Amino acid sequence: MATAASDPRQLPHLKGPDIDRLNALRQQAQKVGAQEAVILDEGRVADGTTTALLWWRGDTLCAPPLSLARVDSVAARTVRGIAAALGVPVEEEAVRPSELDGVALWAVNALHGIRDVTVWVDGPALGHDPARTAAWRSRFGALARPIR
Repeated sequence: MATAASDPRQLPHLKGPDIDRLNALRQQAQKVGAQEAVILDEGRVADGTTTALLWWRGDTLCAPPLSLARVDSVAARTVRGIAAALGVPVEEEAVRPSELDGVALWAVNALHGIRDVTVWVDGPALGHDPARTAAWRSRFGALARPIR
């Protein structure tokens, strides 16, 4: 992960219209060694260029609030649904990158499912919980169905 210099999106709540702008932003992040760029809304973590971001505070799953400029990700909603089914608390947090220091951060999308973010270039030092990630990846994958 790398923090984006600015948000190039014109329609930040819709996935499709800004794909070219988001791809360019992701390519900039890749030049500094990241796979994904983090988009901020007035300094608060809102979205990734191709992923939604979720993190853990202890046993609570956290997400950016929908009031921020971000896509309402189907994958993130699915993870939140799994949490609800398991009785795991979910909270929305408007946080600056530095406030994620030490947390386990996930990048989620429909293509790749749940991925543990291991490094944030020039950002917070992240925590990791491989066992939790593996368990949730399995739960998420179990919901996949073929398209007919």
